[in-house]
Amino acid sequence: MNGVEGRMDSDNAVWLMGFGGPGRLEEVPPFLQSVLGGAPISEERRREVLKHYEAVGGVSPYCAQVERFRRLLEEELRRRQVFVPVLAGFRHSRPSFEDVFLTLRQKGVKRAVGIVLSPFRCEASFDRYLARVEEARRKTGAGDVEISYAPSFHRHPLFIEAHEAGANGHSPLRTYFLFSAHSVPLSMAGKSGYEEQFREAASLAARRLGLKHWGMAYQSRSGRPQDPWLGPLVQEVVRKLNKDEWDSVCVIPIGFLCDNVEIRYDLDIELKGLVEESGFNYVRTKTVVDHPRFVEMMGDDIFCNRLDQIPPTPF
Repeated sequence: MNGVEGRMDSDNAVWLMGFGGPGRLEEVPPFLQSVLGGAPISEERRREVLKHYEAVGGVSPYCAQVERFRRLLEEELRRRQVFVPVLAGFRHSRPSFEDVFLTLRQKGVKRAVGIVLSPFRCEASFDRYLARVEEARRKTGAGDVEISYAPSFHRHPLFIEAHEAGANGHSPLRTYFLFSAHSVPLSMAGKSGYEEQFREAASLAARRLGLKHWGMAYQSRSGRPQDPWLGPLVQEVVRKLNKDEWDSVCVIPIGFLCDNVEIRYDLDIELKGLVEESGFNYVRTKTVVDHPRFVEMMGDDIFCNRLDQIPPTPF
């Protein structure tokens, strides 16, 4: 934290744990290989993914948005007289989890609070992060660094409030509001309460916005077609809407904190095309990672101010 007056807390740190994304088009294949865990990828699938990235400018905005959030959170903590390093590390991009552990050891940090950048928890969106952290800890010999994890925030009033600004200004009488989250396999969802978390967050946001006509749907389904995943998909919901009843469809991607290819391509290109072909105007609210209310939430005592009082998450 260059230029900060006051005492730096050298024992503690905050670690933003994100999925990652390619910063250049040539990084897409290795990024995809990392996501797939080294499993072989067909040439057809590789070309399809490259086409998606080419359509959104060749890069993912994910890491840049996390870096902006990292800076904003540092500023928020400084405002609260909390002087700790805030680091970002990604499962599938640099800086990696190993990079973060090496930095923590270099700084002499003894405890870090990990904030997994996903509002809803399941194996894919939380447990795999914890597993990856432990793998990186072993590889770097950082067994002396204690990692705690911030609690779930999908019901937090400030998280819900952060979604309000983007949806305001659209007439609830002629706009259908559609909350979206990433689909996951039914077997994974059943173990974690993922669907219940989504429903709770969407219901709270709809209530705060005063919405009477809204729905929930899933997007960006992958995997084998024969395997059951959460539904309905956003496309299925749009196809059933009555064009005589609605002028616009406003998509609120409440299951995502940052823009990525699932937002910029799956929603803003593919779904937008379907919405407009169906006779509606397409509106998509911003993701909330840099919203002042979200930053304020992450700066609350429960997350960062009392680092040594958040118990480690058992693994």
